[in-house]
Amino acid sequence: MLTQRNTFFAGAFALTFAALTPFAHAQQGNQGNTANSDAQLQQNDEEMTPENFVDGASAINMGELDAVEMALDDDKDVPPEVKQVAQKIQKDHTQANQKLKQIAESKDLDMSATANMTSMASAPRLMVEDGKSFAADFAKLQVTAHKEAIAFFERASNELQDQELKQYATNALPKLKEHLQMAQDLQQKFADQ
Repeated sequence: MLTQRNTFFAGAFALTFAALTPFAHAQQGNQGNTANSDAQLQQNDEEMTPENFVDGASAINMGELDAVEMALDDDKDVPPEVKQVAQKIQKDHTQANQKLKQIAESKDLDMSATANMTSMASAPRLMVEDGKSFAADFAKLQVTAHKEAIAFFERASNELQDQELKQYATNALPKLKEHLQMAQDLQQKFADQ
């Protein structure tokens, strides 16, 4: 059962996705790349500044937290192993976002106000799914999102000049890789669902 809040967000995400789909397809055609996430666009187009990193990393964290919130919704029929992975991701990304917020505030940098596009584009579908179809799409989203996050954080750990943010990015990588492995395990389990 969708709550009033979920219905509102589903509509907002659907409108955002519909508005951005032509742009995404145009970008894919221009670059010949079918996996053109905003993290990849940022990776290719922008210098890795502290401002860009904080914005991108916080958008990644928000996207993950939004997705796992759906997996942990008591009104959804979600397999227990998916809920376990969602709880782990929720715990880790909440802690990561709190740490990033502390660093950002100390440097007078702004956190992102929105989730990353990968999560926003997947949200409407996840909101209306249950059971094994939800599990399969949730796992697919987590694999994609964590591959993008790892690429973004690896780039930051190599290119950032700000040592505190560079250390934050480097320290985040083991958890992101752990989440990717958990998502790949889920994806394999629910692949034919």
